[in-house]
Amino acid sequence: MENTKFADILKSYESKVEGTSYEIIKKDADEISLINNDVDRTYFLSVNKNEKFKKNFLIRILRDLLNEIPVPYIQGMSEICAVFVFYYFAPDSGKFYAHVKKETEEKTENVEIDDETYKKVKKSLKDKYEKVRIVITNVIIRKYEPLIKDNFKLYKEYNLVFDAMMKRRGIKLKDYESLSYMASVLTFFYRNVTCMEDAYKIYEIILSCPPSTPFLLLVVYYDTISNKKNIESVDDNLYKSVIALEDEFMKILDEIKSGKKCFLKKHAVLIGGAIGFIAAVAAYKYNKRSDE
Repeated sequence: MENTKFADILKSYESKVEGTSYEIIKKDADEISLINNDVDRTYFLSVNKNEKFKKNFLIRILRDLLNEIPVPYIQGMSEICAVFVFYYFAPDSGKFYAHVKKETEEKTENVEIDDETYKKVKKSLKDKYEKVRIVITNVIIRKYEPLIKDNFKLYKEYNLVFDAMMKRRGIKLKDYESLSYMASVLTFFYRNVTCMEDAYKIYEIILSCPPSTPFLLLVVYYDTISNKKNIESVDDNLYKSVIALEDEFMKILDEIKSGKKCFLKKHAVLIGGAIGFIAAVAAYKYNKRSDE
């Protein structure tokens, strides 16, 4: 069943925006290598291990799209984009599989996707492919880049607010502890859910709300994530929990900016020094998990 709410929200990301460049920019060798490594480790929720053909088809589409979006690639971005690739292209994988199986007379999911056939299928899906390329570009520019640009400036500010919100709830986080949740925030919690339908529910909120939303979701799911548990069965009314936290978040942010500028500057420097280390640890854990 299609998630109609997610579908409606995606419509606002499917069109080009004036002033934004959507021209394909050729990636350099290092960036291509990073994309390839990330894509090879990316998993698709709701795709069974024995659905090898489906996974391989989606992986090839994901790899091509990441190489053709006009924004620099950041490690971990593949997981965010995997949600959109699955949403738009999963139904096509079945048709593609039926065609290839008929041509090869294979009866298992181990059918290889030869380059020539893949190119033909991709060409037949060119309009949808371009639409998804635009969607991914818009999502990254509107929701992801604001958090990481200028050496994670906005991320650092929002992280301080998150720390303060948790302190109000009787949870005092140790220095830099909150930064250990970067892997959740910067994949929009894709690593924490267990099925694609739950990913859609979280993404529809993130896509329709301000860039601070992932930190509000982190407050909601802190107990689950801090105890290294998966987010199970996302509540259909999750957005109400997020809205209820928005005023508190903005008030604390205003307090930090207006009344505690020295505090903000001091802690921003401390966090800035740690953020590269935490990101490296998160990347290491991701690579280690994928290799196991």
